[in-house]
Amino acid sequence: MIPDLIEQYVDTGKARLVSREFPLTSIHPNAQKAAEAAVCAGYQDAYWEMNKRLFADQNEWKDLDDPTDQFKSYAQEIGLDTDEFNQCLDSGEAAQDVQNDVMAAQAFGVRATPTFFINDMPIEGGRSVEELGVLIDYAAAGGQRPRIIPTEGDWHMRGDTQTARAVTVAFVDYASPESAQHNQEVL
Repeated sequence: MIPDLIEQYVDTGKARLVSREFPLTSIHPNAQKAAEAAVCAGYQDAYWEMNKRLFADQNEWKDLDDPTDQFKSYAQEIGLDTDEFNQCLDSGEAAQDVQNDVMAAQAFGVRATPTFFINDMPIEGGRSVEELGVLIDYAAAGGQRPRIIPTEGDWHMRGDTQTARAVTVAFVDYASPESAQHNQEVL
């Protein structure tokens, strides 16, 4: 995640950032397993480390017949308990959490990645830190009330739940070039 948005808005308590999985499997066949890898890492409090790695190294795994071994090597490199991670990834344990995110996205009309919700404002497609900042500032100033989008699961979230007046929910697809570009440029 690019530090600017986190530094300016999350670390200062203005906003929370919540990432949700939205694998577009019809066009990115490996996106489901990538989302499961992120969730499995999240079970070990390393969601954001895996998130960053999946986007940064997208070209290494997106076209593989089976990216599972690649994801397992990432888990080892970021210091996860590999037995626990491998069991999670192999068993499909995280698939239901991914499916829950997909159902939430569909309920809120998400069609593409990345899609953001800043409180009640849907924003489809990548935006600059400056553009997102204006919207976050507006929401934090009370310009819009939060929408009820599930934000449970500490491993999906960054920021103080008590002080943040703006909640930014990002639905991402790890195999999407647009999500990867936006992640590297903004988040």
